[in-house]
Formats: sequence, structure tokens, C-alpha cells
Amino acid sequence: MRARLNGKVEGRKFPLPLRIAAVYAWIGSEAPNRAIVTGSMFDTHAIARALTAADFTPTQADALTDAVRQAAEHDAAGVDVGTLATKADLHVEITALEGAMKAHFATKTDIAALEGAMKAHFATKTDIAALEARIYRAMLVQAGAIVGALVGIAGIVVGALRLLG
Repeated sequence: MRARLNGKVEGRKFPLPLRIAAVYAWIGSEAPNRAIVTGSMFDTHAIARALTAADFTPTQADALTDAVRQAAEHDAAGVDVGTLATKADLHVEITALEGAMKAHFATKTDIAALEGAMKAHFATKTDIAALEARIYRAMLVQAGAIVGALVGIAGIVVGALRLLG
């Protein structure tokens, strides 16, 4: 176990993350001299000794020991780990929120259907141009009829004047 804790095998030094993993494995092992980590009981001196034996500097060992102690005290201080959300819990909540949003907001399909309904009820530029052409033709027909009526009235007036005259 000493070779694993000091981070050396045949004179080779392991990187810091592997040394930290080795210390955590040692803490959880069944070794008779392991540190006690139960509830709020935490043997910081034994952890610091193990870290310095694993080639940590005393400052590093103290910092890591304090961080682990604070985490253990935080759990012992009444933080219910069961109330923390898991990824599955978050996925369920996100799915529920997406469903609620879909119920209140328009989707691309809704907008496309609305555009289709608007096209059925409102005129487009092409529709307006066709309507203008129809109105122009109708106006020409009516103008022709008016001119024809005036010519007819003028003929009647001329005919009446000849008879009287």
C-alpha cells in the first residue's frame, strides 16, 4: 500500500489526480490504520499523514483534508442528499416545462396553419391586381353605356326639334 500512497512505482511519480484517487481508495479500504470517516467523526491527522506520505506538500494535504472535512460536516449539518435533483429528475422537469410551453406558445406548425387561414381570408397582391383590372373594365363598360345614352338622348332631342321646327 505504501507504493500506491506515495505515488511511486519503481521510482516513477504519478500525477496528482491519480495520487488523490489512491488516497480516496486508501480512506475507503479496510486497512487497520485507515482514517475514520463516519458521520461527523473525521480523523484529519490520519488523512493529512496519508497525503504527505503520497508526496503531497503539507499545504496541499491540509487543503485537501479541510475540503473533505467541510464536505463531511456539510452533509452532517442536515443536508438531505435525497432532496437533491438527479439528472433523471431534471429531465422529467424539463420535459414537463416543454409540454407547458407548447400549450401556451405557437409552434412553427401553428404559425404555418395561421398563415394558410390568413391567405384564405385576406387578399394578396395578385388578388388586388386582378380586382383592379375587373374594376377598370367595369368602368370602361359603364362609360361606354353613358356615352351611348348621351348619344341617344342627343338624337331624340334633334329629332324632336325637327318635328317642331
